[in-house]
Amino acid sequence: MKAMYNFYFAVFAAFLLGTSGRGMADEHICVHGHSAQSQTPHSAPIYYGWGITLEQPSHDGNWLHYSIPTPSGKSLKAIKVKFSTGVNGFIDAIHIWDGDAPKVELEHLHLKGSETKVVPLTPEQPFTSVGVSIKVKADPGEDAHVLISSVCATFLIADPIPLPPK
Repeated sequence: MKAMYNFYFAVFAAFLLGTSGRGMADEHICVHGHSAQSQTPHSAPIYYGWGITLEQPSHDGNWLHYSIPTPSGKSLKAIKVKFSTGVNGFIDAIHIWDGDAPKVELEHLHLKGSETKVVPLTPEQPFTSVGVSIKVKADPGEDAHVLISSVCATFLIADPIPLPPK
């Protein structure tokens, strides 16, 4: 019985040591969909409590720009966009910026439906100021809206406790 107790204690202690905060963790920071700045205000974005909607975005598209609070010196792992579209509305492009420097440019996406698009950055990159630009477009016809409800960033947070040398 004592041997079994020692075994369970050792397993529990190993679990605690393995999850003591050493290593890496993720921090998720999101902004609400209605925090967008429209590059083309005449396209009449409509701000709701649940996000921003563009009814009949122009054929050429409209860029929506999001600024995500960025922890100093942290590496960006991924961007996540939660959206839904009508039958003829779609997301055509997603660009990720670090201040005025473009980092990722995804073009001709034609994302439709109701989903969450995750854009991973491989490898993770340190950012000082995350900006996300989303181009929404419409095919001809009815039900060409695009709704964006949130834009999130996942940052890699390093453990402030240094690991002992081996």
